[in-house]
Amino acid sequence: MDVDNPDFELRTAILLIKSQQSGMELPMEAAQAIAEQYDSAREMEGFLKKLQLKTMNGRIPVTLQMVGEILGMAQAEIRMKRDVRPTDILRITSDVFGVKSSEIKGTRRQARIVLPRQVVMFLMRNELGLQYEVIGEFFEKDHTTCMHSVQKIEEKVGKTPELDEKILGIKKLLS
Repeated sequence: MDVDNPDFELRTAILLIKSQQSGMELPMEAAQAIAEQYDSAREMEGFLKKLQLKTMNGRIPVTLQMVGEILGMAQAEIRMKRDVRPTDILRITSDVFGVKSSEIKGTRRQARIVLPRQVVMFLMRNELGLQYEVIGEFFEKDHTTCMHSVQKIEEKVGKTPELDEKILGIKKLLS
C-alpha cells in the first residue's frame, strides 16, 4: 500500500507540531513557506534541524526572512537586507574574539586562534550557505578541514553559553 505525501494543510500542521516539540516557536507564515517547498515529512524534519541550528536551539527567534534565506528563496520580502561577504564574517569574528584576521586565516593551531577560525567557517557555511570547497579556498585549506571545523562548532552550539553569546553577537553585527 502506497502512502501519499501529506497535503499543504497537513504539512503545515506537522511543521508547527514538530517545531513546538523541539522547543522552537515557528510562525504560521514561516511554516506555510516551508510547507510550500517540501512534500514529505522527512524533508521537512531535515529543514527544521537546519533551522534549529541557525536559531541556536531557539535562542534566536524564527522569522519569515530567516526561513526564506535557508530555503534560498529570492522573493523581495524575505531577501537579506544587505549582502554579507566572507570577509565581513572574518572581520567581525576577529573583533569579537580579539584575534587578528591574518591569524585566523593563518596556519597556527593555538586554541585562541583555532576556535575563532572554526566559528568563521561555521558562519560561512550556515549564514552564507557556502560549500566546503569555497570555504577551503578562502582559508587555503582542504574542504575536509572545513567540514571538521563546522562540525566542531555544531557540537558546541547550545552547550557552551559563552560561545553561543559570541556567535549570537556576531550574527547581530552581520545583520
